[in-house]
Amino acid sequence: MDRGFVFTIDAMVGAAIIAFVVLSFTFTVQQPVRESVVLDRMATDALAVLDARGAFDSRDIAAINTTVRETLPSVVSYAFFIEYYNVTAGGGLAIDRNMSVNLVPDNKDIVYASRPVPIFVNETVSSSIKNLTAVAKVRLGVAL
Repeated sequence: MDRGFVFTIDAMVGAAIIAFVVLSFTFTVQQPVRESVVLDRMATDALAVLDARGAFDSRDIAAINTTVRETLPSVVSYAFFIEYYNVTAGGGLAIDRNMSVNLVPDNKDIVYASRPVPIFVNETVSSSIKNLTAVAKVRLGVAL
């Protein structure tokens, strides 16, 4: 009689372990690939640094490309797309120009970050004299 009792408890413990294993695999959440998270953060941070440096104020593609190259690590491939919108007299925005550089090989996965960048004149003068002249919509993509 004791053997049946022990066997039943063994079977219940085994069933609980099997149920726990099956449920743990069922409810696992797929975590994002670490590389894409790192690249997303790198693109976002690089855009903030480039904006703080005033890299997009010049509207010169060669100067912007040089600043991006200096900002990112040398092992990172990058692409950027910029759309400049001029502020009209009525306060609206009118498209001025598009610029792009793509140095990412076709076989690489690229992660993009985007940011609007205000372009001011008289930026060194007090804030009451600054004039918003344009807005740049910047998309920066990075890949390893």
